[in-house]
Amino acid sequence: MPGKVPAGDFPFNVGRSTLNVRRSISLKLTRMHISTIPAPTSPIPVVRVRNLRVGLRREGGAVELVSGVSFDLAAGEILALVGESGCGKSVSCLALGRLLPEPPFTATADELMVAGRDVNRLGAKELRALRGGVLAYIFQDPGAALNPVLRVGTQLAEALRLHHPGLKDVTARCVELLREVGIPEPELRLRAYPHELSGGMQQRVMTAMAVSSRPAVLVADEPTTALDVTVQAQILELLGRLRRERNMAVLLVTHNLGIVAGMADRVCVMYAGEIVETAPTAELLRAPRHPYTRALLDAVPRLGAGRGELTSIPGRVPAPGEYPAGCRFAERCPRVQPACRAAPPPWIEPAPNRGVRCRLPLG
Repeated sequence: MPGKVPAGDFPFNVGRSTLNVRRSISLKLTRMHISTIPAPTSPIPVVRVRNLRVGLRREGGAVELVSGVSFDLAAGEILALVGESGCGKSVSCLALGRLLPEPPFTATADELMVAGRDVNRLGAKELRALRGGVLAYIFQDPGAALNPVLRVGTQLAEALRLHHPGLKDVTARCVELLREVGIPEPELRLRAYPHELSGGMQQRVMTAMAVSSRPAVLVADEPTTALDVTVQAQILELLGRLRRERNMAVLLVTHNLGIVAGMADRVCVMYAGEIVETAPTAELLRAPRHPYTRALLDAVPRLGAGRGELTSIPGRVPAPGEYPAGCRFAERCPRVQPACRAAPPPWIEPAPNRGVRCRLPLG
């Protein structure tokens, strides 16, 4: 199966160090996700992005946040966007649904297709139907995404009425959705305010709202941030189950390579607004080609490694407006050569379904 990483076959123990928890919980996470990754059911992409560029207008001139991002996503597939904070992952996802306010943002793309719809050409009414109907989002902070002064049931019903105006028994459907995402006593939870729910429960409510219209594409932006390890495992298992049952495409934004190993079919590694490497998950974890990908893998804590300093990547991601003329990773790269700083590196495809933006790729 594309992307499947067998349990016990991690080159750097990422599966067993998932979420940095006790070995028993890590192994449970590994078996839970890795054993359930199916191959995409359709070779036709439900999402097609070509040359996406996002800019930000500010005093002193405009800066580019995302530079020429391209990727495909098939129905039933999970594609992970990985990289440090500030690399452009969330901005790229928001641009997919034209959710960035214009101005101050600008977003252009040669192609921006979602479920057969050309997002670049949609009017305001069509965009409202797309967002939440065909393309849904789960954001990383459900406490901020949910309205604190409205009951959970009110907010869930609002989403249902917007996309299913002919639905007769909205309350019954709300109860069904909460039960589907694993919330106990759903009739009682409908009457609760967000602050009366735990972080895990809030994230389940957000998931119920996102999948209420059976979207073709679900964007999950750091869906397990700030949750404890057992709740993280439950949320990830829920997303995996919904993907399998609904043949739903999932664009997963995460920093956690343990989640990537267990959930994703393919990975796009982003750095400073660019995709620097893409590959099926198993291949990328076993043999990364870009030095940045290798550095990310080396920085994963290893259980049982004994005492010692954690590996880190020196320096920081260059801020928008400070991107160098050559390779954007050059100042942090241990393999840098003068040519790397002179001009942007080429995009190389060393094998089918693999790509790397580097003059001196590994391997």
